[in-house]
Amino acid sequence: MCVAGDGPYLDTLKQLASRLSIPVRFVGFVQGEPLWELYRSSKVFVFPSIQENFPVVLLEAMAYGCAVITTSAEGCGEVVGDAAIKVVPGDVGALRDAVQRLASDREAVERLASRGPKRVKQFAWDRIAEEFERFYRKAIDAA
Repeated sequence: MCVAGDGPYLDTLKQLASRLSIPVRFVGFVQGEPLWELYRSSKVFVFPSIQENFPVVLLEAMAYGCAVITTSAEGCGEVVGDAAIKVVPGDVGALRDAVQRLASDREAVERLASRGPKRVKQFAWDRIAEEFERFYRKAIDAA
């Protein structure tokens, strides 16, 4: 297991992993090629955020073919659609169950991993530009 990033709970996570004797590699803040390598080497990506605006990290993980577990919090749920397992923010038991499910169900991992890249295409710049153009044409036609 690998935890990337840093933040206010990093020390707490390290202490918890140590206390529970869970082998976790804490890599800190990662960007660029080392981050892409982490995505490429991962089967499952867990992002239990309780609030996001537009979590690009979820798009990145899905684009690299990771099965995703996240929350139904604003931002997260809208980004992943049906390409991830979503749990209620703060529901630790549901998060644990989702992780255990993917740890024991290779088909579920593969199913979610295949949905991710398709979902990411909905956020491609050319598609967004087409939507804006369609919106503005409709507004012009209505004027």
